Amino acid sequence: MAKFVYLGDHPKTSLFGFDFFKGQPTEVTGDKFIAKLRGNFHFSEVFDDVEVLAPADFPASEFVDEVSTGADLAPVARKPGRPRKAE
Repeated sequence: MAKFVYLGDHPKTSLFGFDFFKGQPTEVTGDKFIAKLRGNFHFSEVFDDVEVLAPADFPASEFVDEVSTGADLAPVARKPGRPRKAE
């Protein structure tokens, strides 16, 4: 069994025969239903009354020491394209 919190826009929704109220944990039984709710972004799983949140997105610039502008890269030789039309 697992508990899920509804995060959607409506005050109440019903899914798989369960009624979910916005912000309140609802206990769900059945492995198939639990797997589907874990993949649904309108629901968040709750463990010991603590909501599991998705990891925060951090800007890539915090993890990169130096940002490359591409000026230091050698130009790539291109293959010849389609032949031009004969006039």
